[in-house]
Amino acid sequence: MTVRDGANHCLFSAKTFASGGTFDAARSADAERLLALAAAAPELLAALEGLVNDWERVTGRSLPDDHEAHAAISKAKGGAL
Repeated sequence: MTVRDGANHCLFSAKTFASGGTFDAARSADAERLLALAAAAPELLAALEGLVNDWERVTGRSLPDDHEAHAAISKAKGGAL
């Protein structure tokens, strides 16, 4: 597993630790936040899907297929990036 920041810098890599290396301590807090976000991702995805479904049910309307919420859900499920 590798975690990278927006500039494609490696923040964390399982391979780095397997070979006995370390990563830049200044980036460790960022890596910890990213790993925490990754751990919460299933719950965040379920919550987003629930909100979209509830909104559509209550309003009797459907969000367009190209709506950002649908795109985020699709991306999180391994769809188009």
